[in-house]
Amino acid sequence: MTRFHKITIGIFCSGVLLTGSGAGVAFGEFSSLAYGGTEVVGETNMVTRDISREIDPEQGVWNIDGYWDTAPEVEADESIPENTVLFRITYNQAMVEPRIEETVQEDEYYDNDADTWRQTRTPALELHCYWENTDESDFQNLMEAKDKVLAGLKRGELISVVGAPHIEQVQIFYNPVNEKDLRL
Repeated sequence: MTRFHKITIGIFCSGVLLTGSGAGVAFGEFSSLAYGGTEVVGETNMVTRDISREIDPEQGVWNIDGYWDTAPEVEADESIPENTVLFRITYNQAMVEPRIEETVQEDEYYDNDADTWRQTRTPALELHCYWENTDESDFQNLMEAKDKVLAGLKRGELISVVGAPHIEQVQIFYNPVNEKDLRL
């Protein structure tokens, strides 16, 4: 074995030793981190608003849909007037403005028995959210998330970062008399 071979084998072995010790130190540092919870980036200004809409049972069974970010809580309440649906929405006022819109959903399907196309028209109340803050920057949120992650690492914590919620909670109340007039 020549002198050159001995030197290259020595360099290789010292590289493996340094890599192993570096990986051990990194694993030790990572193992010492604790979970620091969840941090929210973006502007958050949560408010609760009640929006009520009247329905006409003669138009048929009303669909209630259009939820964002969360499953609704649906409850019959005798204090709600007949033919009225009350939406209680907790939302981020800095990002969205909720509106309840009355629409007609049209479905077209082929009826094999009658060998013809049929169409159904179903009235609906839909929850729509219109963006309020179009100036919010994804890059700004990314930099804020980076700062929160780095601050957590300095404290010895790993954190989860999520964007500000649009809608936190949707509650739908209706009079029990109208239960047969609603499809939720």
